[in-house]
Amino acid sequence: MNLLSQKQLKELEREIKEIFDDFYLSLEQVLPYQEKQAKLNSLKQRAENWIKKLKKALSRNGEEINLLIPPADVLELSDQYKILLDLPGVGKDELQVLVKNQELYIKAKKTFAKLSSKEEFIAQESGPGEYFRKLQLPDEIDQEKIQAQLKNGVLEIILPKKAPSQVRTVEVFPA
Repeated sequence: MNLLSQKQLKELEREIKEIFDDFYLSLEQVLPYQEKQAKLNSLKQRAENWIKKLKKALSRNGEEINLLIPPADVLELSDQYKILLDLPGVGKDELQVLVKNQELYIKAKKTFAKLSSKEEFIAQESGPGEYFRKLQLPDEIDQEKIQAQLKNGVLEIILPKKAPSQVRTVEVFPA
């Protein structure tokens, strides 16, 4: 994946801010209908061009990537947190769960379904894509004991809590 440089990000940010500023300005101006419609069409075209640039910057070898954010459910139990993420179409070999600097990264790749030579889609609403999710971990997590399991398209991540620290008396010595 081509990563966006700081310069590209700043340029895209500037362009999208300009589009929104122009949009709101055009709503405030008292203009004849055709003129206002022409301005709005121009803004729509600029926004579409911006989206094309962003998709191109986020492509791999000219092939557009469908970036997916998997929905997550987080449960808290007395001794652990449990995170459930929907990752339909992902196998264990296409999945990566990383822990770094109090953050949990989930990366996965979904590929096209394989069809036999006798099969043909008459409709297809899902397609290939790459899942990505980053979650901030609380300090109370024992990062060495994190576990993950993928079953029926659902990734279950267990985040055990650290044992509570024990209160102890500190002996004070004379100087």
